[in-house]
Amino acid sequence: MIMRLEEDGIDYCEGQKDRPLPSANHHTVDINKTNDASRKLPPCDMSLSEYTPCQHPPRGRKFDRDMLKYRERHCPTKEELLLCLIPAPPKYKTPFKWPQSRDYAWYDNIPHRELSIEKAVQNWIQVEGDRFRFPGGGTMFPRGADAYIDDINELIPLTNGAIRTAIDTGCGVASWGAYLLKRNIVTMSFAPRDTHEAQVQFALERGVPAMIGIMASQRLPYPARAFDMAHCSRCLIPWHQYNGMYLIEVDRVLRPGGYWVLSGPPINWKKYWRGWERSQEDLKGEQDAIEDVAKRLCWKKVAEKNDLSIWQKPINHVECVKNRKVYKTPHMCKSENPDASWYKNMETCITPMPDVSSPAEVAGGKLEKWPERAFATPPRISSGSIPGISAEKFREDNQVWKERLTHYKRILPLQQGRYRNIMDMNAHLGGFAAALAKYPVWVMNVVPANSDLDTLGVIYERGFIGAYQDWCEAFSTYPRTYDLIHAGGVFSIYQDRCDITYVLLEMDRILRPEGTVIFRDTVEILLEEDLHRTRCLLADGDAASFLPAKAHGRFLRMFLGPINVRASRKDIQLKVKEEYNSYRDRTALLFLLFPFILLILRSWKWDGCLPAFPVQLYQAWLLFLYTGLALRENILRANGSDIRPWWIYHHYCAMLMALVSLTWEIKGQPNCSQKQRGVQLFLIWAMMQGVAMLLQNRYQRQRLYTRIALGKAKRMDVVWGETAGVDGQLWVLCPILFILQGFEAYVGLLLLRTALDGVVSEWQVMYSRDILWDPFGANGNWELCKYSTDTDDKIKVQGKNEKKQEQA
Repeated sequence: MIMRLEEDGIDYCEGQKDRPLPSANHHTVDINKTNDASRKLPPCDMSLSEYTPCQHPPRGRKFDRDMLKYRERHCPTKEELLLCLIPAPPKYKTPFKWPQSRDYAWYDNIPHRELSIEKAVQNWIQVEGDRFRFPGGGTMFPRGADAYIDDINELIPLTNGAIRTAIDTGCGVASWGAYLLKRNIVTMSFAPRDTHEAQVQFALERGVPAMIGIMASQRLPYPARAFDMAHCSRCLIPWHQYNGMYLIEVDRVLRPGGYWVLSGPPINWKKYWRGWERSQEDLKGEQDAIEDVAKRLCWKKVAEKNDLSIWQKPINHVECVKNRKVYKTPHMCKSENPDASWYKNMETCITPMPDVSSPAEVAGGKLEKWPERAFATPPRISSGSIPGISAEKFREDNQVWKERLTHYKRILPLQQGRYRNIMDMNAHLGGFAAALAKYPVWVMNVVPANSDLDTLGVIYERGFIGAYQDWCEAFSTYPRTYDLIHAGGVFSIYQDRCDITYVLLEMDRILRPEGTVIFRDTVEILLEEDLHRTRCLLADGDAASFLPAKAHGRFLRMFLGPINVRASRKDIQLKVKEEYNSYRDRTALLFLLFPFILLILRSWKWDGCLPAFPVQLYQAWLLFLYTGLALRENILRANGSDIRPWWIYHHYCAMLMALVSLTWEIKGQPNCSQKQRGVQLFLIWAMMQGVAMLLQNRYQRQRLYTRIALGKAKRMDVVWGETAGVDGQLWVLCPILFILQGFEAYVGLLLLRTALDGVVSEWQVMYSRDILWDPFGANGNWELCKYSTDTDDKIKVQGKNEKKQEQA
């Protein structure tokens, strides 16, 4: 675990370990005074490894089967809540990284072969050794999802940015949504937890957005006018039944001008009726009924070609209101809040769109195309529909999240594929998702269902997806489905509504092993839970002004880098070490290049005589460098490193050397090459040290990575007695390293002889007899002096100020 304190009170936490974190910040709660919250929670029984609290089949079977209501959300009562940690399967492995995860998943993570057998002909999923492979097939797209999407693209535009958000009803393993992603379309895929075992779990394991859900009696947990496109590919939803109620619900969540794509029964029934084992009359009657409902909803049929039929919702209801004189049903709803959907029953009435001033105007406002849509002011905000949120505040929120992500990026490897499925538990305006838009991740933006400010519609207008959720209940997903959870202000909302312990348990349930949680809150709450063996302390932001998150902490960041706190989890400690190694690599390159450039310029441009300023600039940089190394190494020791104290002390000595070198007087002509012989040796020594540092750092890093790969690394660096394993390159690198270090030592000895007795060259460092008493006076100056070439007399020492007096 690592805790990182940012501005306005942020904690960054990663499981696992239960090592306590020291904190000197004020306004924190004593970790030893917690009682119930600090108790260790046991793991649940392994039979609950795929437990979905609100879609638990044994509980669901107690409810009404009419309209499949028993497959809707039925959450446990307070007495039924589990106070234990959902375990992972015994052989659980870290999922494949995106984009490889789109096509592969480990069998041990989801040990269900049923779909590979049941859907073998339809090419949903195949078992290949220890993994599943997803060929991209589906019931109605045997040629693959890509070819199927190309067929849709011939009928409606999918690649010009006008269609960004989609919903897939009855998604299977979400191959349609998976292959739409490369066309910059993000899909909310959902399917029930039914006999098609774990289909949503497969989708999320692939890194594709999905939820457990069903069209039964309640509204989908999404706002009105949310999606640009809806899709059903043999989803087995009875669209024509219950007075067209399910199509009416699709109409509610479709944006003005949005499309509904239907394939499978009854489309193209003349070709498939025998395979579907239904009569031609039955299938024709079903399609006629669907066509009739679509007309009553004022939809326009765009195309019907081969296995596809596509309808389009009108851009406003000007003509549709007039048509109510012809179509008495369904009538226009009278509800004041079309977005309300949390445990709201579906209605057999049309959700009215916002009023317009002309038939050509898009109800609710026209949206920009993607990607401009992500940062353009959403129509819900520009129209004043969201109380207290203006266009200016929206722009300010974008800037805030840009800065926050800058802080997060220092620790979160967003571009390395570790994080794919991300959840924002309190998404507000979707700023976190927008800031992440350029990274290979997707975000489930959750807006609390009982929040005073309903902003989920704004999030969809920005081109992102999400859902309503009451965090006093479980989310509609399988365990271990999210890599990163962002909890901003969640505890402020729910601390008085339900037991926060169960909110944390739910976070632990849906978080993947070694997943990450970012807590952001403004209240003084102690989060000291051994859930997933993670500990975090929340504090206010005053102390954060001294950290690199603040603008005036940039100089400190130059020394310390992004890591400035204690980490107790091994993989985070390795991140600290990796950052230090990167710093040493950069330092070694400068060690090599800077002196090399000076020596080249000395020969080619400066006629063998170095100017004083570049040499002194290099010496000042050395002081900065060794200070940074010493500080970072102390941080490494605080994080459990085995760096020996003498190693840090030698950097302290180097700091002193660099400080002393700043007082050297760099003499010029005549006889410049002789006078600067010591400086030349100093620069050659620095070059050799740069090469040695590069090779040494690579050597130590490769040894560490080898031990990690062999499962033998118990600490964050390699210490005496640990071997490198089997990598042959290390046997080549080792002698080179020692040869260079030997040459470096030889040059260092030459430089020492030069300074002490002038045997090799003419320079040495001298100081006056009264330095302890007058360090800044005339007798306290350092100077490089040379032997006389004319006599064998002792060295002549002369202070800078004494020289000035003689000249006067």
